[in-house]
Amino acid sequence: MWVDTLHKWFDHELMGVANDIMRRPRADVQLGPDRWITQADWPAPTRTVTLRPRQDGSLLRGPSKGDGSFLDTKQAELAMAENPATANPNRLAYLTPPLKGAARLSGTPTVSLKVKLDKPAANLGVLLVDYGTDTRIHGVDPAQGQGLKLIDGHDCVGEGTADDDGCYLRAGDNTITSGFQVVSRGIIDAQNRRSLSRPAPLAPGRPYQITWEMLPQDYEFKAGHRLGLVLTGTNADLDQAVLGEGETATGARVAVDLAGTSIALPLVISG
Repeated sequence: MWVDTLHKWFDHELMGVANDIMRRPRADVQLGPDRWITQADWPAPTRTVTLRPRQDGSLLRGPSKGDGSFLDTKQAELAMAENPATANPNRLAYLTPPLKGAARLSGTPTVSLKVKLDKPAANLGVLLVDYGTDTRIHGVDPAQGQGLKLIDGHDCVGEGTADDDGCYLRAGDNTITSGFQVVSRGIIDAQNRRSLSRPAPLAPGRPYQITWEMLPQDYEFKAGHRLGLVLTGTNADLDQAVLGEGETATGARVAVDLAGTSIALPLVISG
């Protein structure tokens, strides 16, 4: 129980109790509804698997070629990620074949795009998506909350006081059955490709290699599911939740050189 761990840490740090808290595993990881594992640290030991988008819409290892383009428009993640096989001028979507076995992401994906713009600026967005119908934790993206819901009852630990009754509201997994789930995301203003504090406009028509980290995540892709890479512009959900209401899309056309585009995934070493 997490409260026991919390109390042990406070006992050790605040009261000087010589307990075993500093020798215990550092991470409890949730892999799905009611699925938890404990491990020594986080992220887990991984190997980097690099996938590249192809002209036919696939996402595979090995070299690629071809190109594509999209407009930097302001969209919600649902519109960006749904129906990946349907042509959409505001995004590019690529999928792996169905997985032969489960694959677990643990850590921080990195994406690299080779692009040309027709304007000096564009917002670039990337989504890593799990495609496959499943019952999942609802709340991985900013618009959905934190994946928990309150349930009836309380759990009480130790004695209470007038200021702290020692009881906690019970919570359970907030789940949803869906055809896909956004697993991780990454956004960048192309002008901040070198520095977050010193923007540098791009020369229209000139190619640029832009590489950045996506949000860290721990997530298991089940056998039979497909990994999706969605390239798009301004993320309306992150705009509202993180950036505030002032961020607007540039309307720039983003031409993508697929030979210079990839996503590097830290996947857990099995066995």
